Amino acid sequence: MDHSHHHGMGHDHGSMSTESMARCKMHMLWNWETVDTCVVFRSWHVTSTTTFILSFLAIASISIFFEWLKQVAIAYDKRLAATLTKGKTPLSGTETPGEEALLIARGSAVKGGNYEVPPIPRIIRACLYGAENFTSLFIMLIFMTYNGYLVAAVSLGAAAGHWIFGDTIDAEAITGSYQPFKGGACH
Repeated sequence: MDHSHHHGMGHDHGSMSTESMARCKMHMLWNWETVDTCVVFRSWHVTSTTTFILSFLAIASISIFFEWLKQVAIAYDKRLAATLTKGKTPLSGTETPGEEALLIARGSAVKGGNYEVPPIPRIIRACLYGAENFTSLFIMLIFMTYNGYLVAAVSLGAAAGHWIFGDTIDAEAITGSYQPFKGGACH
């Protein structure tokens, strides 16, 4: 049916913007979409190639930030362990095994002893852990877009962050009973 005769009869659809008609595409399968992808939030809607490139860079930056955050937490635990062990003897069975595991897993020099962690350092450690956990889960949600480009942004950012912030290694901890801390998250 030809509707060309309706032009000019009060059916003006020209006032609708293309942006208001654009919709987020949510995929449950691997995809390579660059436009109309929503990243985690409906408000993070990729509407053009430019916003896609900016999103790619933002996601890579989040992964770099995550690598930095992990190194900050490890360094803090090492400094805390050094401070706690200076001139003190370990507690015998009064601290939870989780504290010892965290101190050892973060690569500290403390072996075979539990030390009481004062309230302020415990709060700082809890905040660092919470930030690591949140960032890790946020990265997982980005992965769940199943967008190959965004997954690549996460992986490239993680590799770049590891290269930038992973410039040293505690060989003594690695060759001993060291187990890298993985936390409760996927990344």
